[in-house]
This record gives sequence, structure tokens and C-alpha cells, in this order.
Amino acid sequence: MLALYVVSSELENKEAVRHEVAAVTAGFPIVEFVSNILEAEAAVAVHRDVTDGSVILVASGGTEAIINQIVFQTAKPALVWANPENNSLAAALEAYAALKARFPLKIVYSSLDAGQAAAGLESFDHTAAAIASIDRGVVGCLGAPSPWLLTSHGVQSFRSFKTRVVSLKLDRLLERYDLVPAEAAERVVAALRAKAAAVDSREQDLINSARLYLAMKDLAEEHNLTALT
Repeated sequence: MLALYVVSSELENKEAVRHEVAAVTAGFPIVEFVSNILEAEAAVAVHRDVTDGSVILVASGGTEAIINQIVFQTAKPALVWANPENNSLAAALEAYAALKARFPLKIVYSSLDAGQAAAGLESFDHTAAAIASIDRGVVGCLGAPSPWLLTSHGVQSFRSFKTRVVSLKLDRLLERYDLVPAEAAERVVAALRAKAAAVDSREQDLINSARLYLAMKDLAEEHNLTALT
């Protein structure tokens, strides 16, 4: 979900700004009108944890510091939307130039017409949601990397992503493996056989694989894992 922040100078009439962008704001579940840094700070504090990113509609010039506050405080993807009126583009470009190297930031330039900006907004929405999904991910690492690998040792983070790494000992997996009921493994094998055109593996090998699959699934559910390696 995206929040729309309509930013304008304190010299602008806020009600006039509301009227000017009315056609655009209707498509957003969260809309905030801000004309100074304190208003921006308060608005972002309310919505930061429930949104994947921000669309900053630049309604006038003199808003560079407000844009900076929103982008810096959210620390999430932001789309700066500039339009041809009221020095909007100048303010948007100034803020974009200062922020683009440090934050996931895009800029779009179009009139205050939701139809014209629709493609850019939709693409940004998908991108922000994807980044948020990766950020919320938890990867379980079973055991340690093989000694011949060069790039996997000591990995504790995903750089700019907030994905967490959880180290799990192989003993935990083996304990669960021993506790898997034979009947549960046999049901998994039966389901696989029903979908297969041919099966060349030995029955016991299939049972063992099914037990390992169920043990890993149990471990993933316990630690709320997105992936296992």
C-alpha cells in the first residue's frame, strides 16, 4: 500500500491545493497534505509502518526540505511526482538530485491527471510491494557453507535489503527428521506417485526424502521462514 503526500509551500492556499489535486487523491487510501517539515514528520510517523512506499506529489516550489524529510524518515521507496505548475519540477529535481544516491527514489513528470501518470504509479506500486516483501523475508541457513565456496562464508545480511538471516544447526533438523511419523511420509510419497508418469527411485529413498521434506517444513513454520538454504 502506498501513501500519497501532497507537498506545497506555506505560501500556498492549502484548500486551493486540495481542489487542484482532487482528481488524483481519490485513488489513494492514504492522503496527507503537508506544507512544512513538522507536518511531514507527524504524517509520516502515523503511516510509515503500514505502507510499502510513498508518492510525493509536488504541488509547488519551495518544498525541497519537506520532500527530504518524507524520504529520509520513511527510508522506503518514494516516487516524486512533478507537474508543470507552480515551480513543481524545479523543487522535485532539486530534491531528487540530493536524495537519489542514498534512497530508492524515482521521479515522474506529468500533469495532474491520474490517467497520464497511471503507468508510472502502477509500476512503482508493484516495485515498492516487491521490495517490502523482500525486506520482511526471513532466510533460514541450515549448517555452514561448504569449504570450497568463496562467496557464502560469513553472510549475515542482504546489504540494502532488511531480510533477516537465521542460523540453524543441522542437529535441529535431524531431531525433527527422527520424529516424523512413517504414515505422514507415506502420504507425501503417495501424493507424488499419483502425479508422476513414472517412478524409478526405491520406495525407502522416497520415504526418507519425504521425512526430510516434512522436517524442513516443520522447521520453516516454527521460525516463520520465507526460504531455506
